[in-house]
Amino acid sequence: MPRFLGVPKQVGRGITGGGVRSGIQIVGIPEAIAKLTTADKVIRLELGQLAADAALNMEREAKNNINSITGNLESGTYAQKVGSYTWEVISSSLEGDNPEKNGKQYAGFVENGTSNMAPRYYMRRAYNDVQPLVNARLRVMAARISAL
Repeated sequence: MPRFLGVPKQVGRGITGGGVRSGIQIVGIPEAIAKLTTADKVIRLELGQLAADAALNMEREAKNNINSITGNLESGTYAQKVGSYTWEVISSSLEGDNPEKNGKQYAGFVENGTSNMAPRYYMRRAYNDVQPLVNARLRVMAARISAL
């Protein structure tokens, strides 16, 4: 780990007593950079895995929260990677290539309710279940980074 080595030195000796010079030397820079480079790679991998784990857990929880008769909404709920650290959990009541059934998209109605049906909040509950676990893992990662 870098450390500061600065020692004031007296320079010149004469009638006036001379001056004082201090230098700064920071040692351990190459080692610290190597450690941070390695940590950067590990952190990126861990964050990517955390995003994947969170999305897959949220998908599972959302499916568990669905009270399904046909299984259509449950089978249309899935996690999808959209970036290095970004996943989406999508819920759609579409059914393959069946145009008749696909005209009846109702996932949003189940989640948010209608004037005739109370909201079921299956996605929101899944998010609320997974969020504390993600936050806990992020806190552990932050502590490990701070300890470097």
